This record gives sequence, C-alpha cells and structure tokens, in this order.
Amino acid sequence: MKTTNPKIGVWKCERGGEAEVFQTVKRGRHFYTKCDCCGLNQGTGAGRQQQIFDQAQFFDRAAIVIPSGVTASGAKVIEQKPEPEKIAQDFDPSQPAPEDEKSEAVAPSGGIKRFIPGLAFLAAAGVGLWMS
Repeated sequence: MKTTNPKIGVWKCERGGEAEVFQTVKRGRHFYTKCDCCGLNQGTGAGRQQQIFDQAQFFDRAAIVIPSGVTASGAKVIEQKPEPEKIAQDFDPSQPAPEDEKSEAVAPSGGIKRFIPGLAFLAAAGVGLWMS
C-alpha cells in the first residue's frame, strides 16, 4: 500500500500561485510541489531544489532532509498546528452500507456449467473431423 508524503510547507510558484511542498523518501530526498496553476511539478534540478529550499516556508514539525545538490543556507520555518489525521471508523457489519459505497449485486456466472455446450460442440466437431 502506497502512502502519500506529508505536506511540509508552502512556496510561491513561478506563476505566482501558492504551491504545497512535499519531499520524497527515495534517493535524493528531492522536493516536489503541487499547486492549482502549475499542477504537480517533480523537477529535480539543483537550481529548482535550491530555490524551493531558500524561498519556501516550512512547517515547524516537518522533518526536512536537505536534498542532494542543495546547500543549507537557512530555511524559513513557520508556526502551524498540524492537521488532525482522519481516523477511519471501525467497520460494523450490522450497519447498512452508505449510499456511495453500495454496489449492484452481480448474478453468479454459473462456473463451468456455461462452458458445457461449447465443449460438447467442439467434441462433436473433433469426432466429425476424425471420422472423415
């Protein structure tokens, strides 16, 4: 199961929008951004990474690792209360399924019984070819 990387800060993107900053957990520990005007940008160039590191406002509780190719100059840290994590409710089989999760029942396919007529036809055709 894939987990999403937590949001570690905000940054003003090249087009002037406010981008969310995330950090990968893979080799290089690069930053990537997501905003409404630019979409998802996973550029790993040293210039872009340095620009994000220098200009982004990072949250105080984020465990930021300096990406490869970036020199530590002094990242800005802003105070922000962490967002409470959404906790999934326990499954209760006695409760009916919510409207958005209901699916239509699918009739059983019949298993091997639906193949019997086709197999009989192939057997008859094979016997017919063998006898001719």
